[in-house]
Amino acid sequence: KEGCGEGECGACTVLMDGEPVLSCLVPLLQCHDRNIQTVEGIAADPEARRFLERFVQEGGTQCGACTPGLIVAGWKLARGRSRVRRREIQTALAWNLCRCTGYLPIIEAVERASECMRTMADQAHSHTGEGPGGETEDSDDAGFQGRREPATARR
Repeated sequence: KEGCGEGECGACTVLMDGEPVLSCLVPLLQCHDRNIQTVEGIAADPEARRFLERFVQEGGTQCGACTPGLIVAGWKLARGRSRVRRREIQTALAWNLCRCTGYLPIIEAVERASECMRTMADQAHSHTGEGPGGETEDSDDAGFQGRREPATARR
């Protein structure tokens, strides 16, 4: 989904080879032989589907213009993690503008969607006897490419 066409809003965020990029800033030729995953592709994954549904239930959406980018960025952060810290969410979503919610509902929606996934993963691991995995060290680097500065720097 294109929002601004200038890399300012984050609505067009997709995963390219597993990393979030602003699709409006990526020339088409750079996409050749790359794995591109849109919000629709992410929603096809059953685990991501649960994340998406919880994000919506928790009030992370309003008008929907920014939602695709927020889902992609939030899912990239939460996928395979047993714990996501609020500061990490804020950093990962800093590239996405929302003019409706004031950000706190979005941050809380990602937080709760991630917690929901962790609870399901813990339940699955308790049935297999394995410990939960996927937790990574804290990082303020959201791994975002194709961007000059975080949108929060202008707010």
